[in-house]
Amino acid sequence: MKLLFFFFSLLLFSVAYGQVSIQELISVSKMDSEGFEIYAMNKGFSFHNLKNNENTEGIAMFNGKIGNERYLIWYSKYFNDKYASNYQTANTSELGELYKEIGSLGFKLDSRQERGEFYNKSYSRGKEKLEIFIKTNWVEISYYFL
Repeated sequence: MKLLFFFFSLLLFSVAYGQVSIQELISVSKMDSEGFEIYAMNKGFSFHNLKNNENTEGIAMFNGKIGNERYLIWYSKYFNDKYASNYQTANTSELGELYKEIGSLGFKLDSRQERGEFYNKSYSRGKEKLEIFIKTNWVEISYYFL
């Protein structure tokens, strides 16, 4: 048990301050609003804004400075999905580690396409979906549980 706790702690601390892993993004989607805010603040994020419109309700948190900014968004409502969360970063060097994690978690690539300025990749694992939008200086990852 101690060994398992040690490896889990090592994983958490090996992720850069503010950087979010795919597993963390999945966990965030299942939190309540208070749990999300506490979690995000413990990772160095601060309140940015509310995401409220006809189809979505959520909280966006911010971390970083111009050129190295990160956003973490928790949704209590995202269209018809049961859970949803989103991570955005200007640090495109994070993408390599995220790809490795996607594969190790068993997500399979469904499609890839160019959408204007963005390159879009869609992954699935049962009822779970990951969408990645990549631009020269920006990466956005969305997790959905249908």
